[in-house]
Amino acid sequence: MASNVTVETDAAGNVKPSKKKSTEKIDGIVSSIMAIGRAMVTSGRPIETEVVFV
Repeated sequence: MASNVTVETDAAGNVKPSKKKSTEKIDGIVSSIMAIGRAMVTSGRPIETEVVFV
């Protein structure tokens, strides 16, 4: 799934996953991003994250 994801930035400067260049699924990557975001909000402390696509 990671090889199917590209990143796009909208007019407001938000960075989001996109599958414009692929017809395959990216659901697992999107759910991972959502889980990291949820953990950052609920933990009460900053989480250092770095996502690297290979």
